[in-house]
Amino acid sequence: MQVNFQGVTADYRIGPIRSKNILQQVDLCLPSHSFTAIVGHTGAGKSSLLKTVNGLLLPKEGSIQVGDQTITSVLQSKDVLKRVRQSVGMVFQFPESQLFAETVEQDICFGPLNFGMPKQEAQKLAKDAITLVGLEETILSSSPFSLSGGQQRRVAIAGVLVMNPDVLVLDEPGAGLDPQGKEEILTLIKNLHETKGITTILVTHDMDDVARYADDVVVMEEGKVITYKPVHTFFDDVEQLKAWSLDLPEPRRFQLRLESETNVKLPNVCLTIEDLVAGLIEVGLA
Repeated sequence: MQVNFQGVTADYRIGPIRSKNILQQVDLCLPSHSFTAIVGHTGAGKSSLLKTVNGLLLPKEGSIQVGDQTITSVLQSKDVLKRVRQSVGMVFQFPESQLFAETVEQDICFGPLNFGMPKQEAQKLAKDAITLVGLEETILSSSPFSLSGGQQRRVAIAGVLVMNPDVLVLDEPGAGLDPQGKEEILTLIKNLHETKGITTILVTHDMDDVARYADDVVVMEEGKVITYKPVHTFFDDVEQLKAWSLDLPEPRRFQLRLESETNVKLPNVCLTIEDLVAGLIEVGLA
């Protein structure tokens, strides 16, 4: 499912607190089945951009087209927002903080039941979803508060996947996890993206995650999209990344150091260990 932002400007409001123009004239088209990383410094508008995709934040100007549904500045009807939110699954930072039910099954079933699905059908989908995130069905009868942090996050993601979304938006899904737990969660998301053909939008500060999992990169600054490039093209322009104060992934840093010390240029931009090994073999250094 394609997501298309056309001239989107938005204010952010929580009660009396208002941030004007947190998004400014955003024009961006994310193709169906793409995996896009959204990067930029704190306050750049990344999380706000995610919230517009399922109508949690309405644009002041412009529109967001999600499949055949369009979100505009006009107050949306309940039917439009319902269809959008059935299509767009959103995983916030620390999603386990939203767990609330007595059992894992009840937590996962909440979304489908809220959209009018029969209980028996919702329970079947809960079993499918818990398997998708790599947990055993037996955990469905457990209290979500008895689980480890990594398990809780998987349950929270299962609660999103149970709606079978066409678009999955994730705001720092690895935040607060140890390196192994973070890798497991992001590998899970990448596998789901590839097997189910979901359009995936990931906000992250970690350039190694961008390099390893994303196909394309969007950089935001002061509410604006300042670049949108394929991941290898993005990490090829080292001077521009320095100008934006963005880090390089570790394999790319190693590649540049190696090329400087040996005067041998590897054939491609290396973003993973596998890329490095292949490049070193090709130039005869391994």
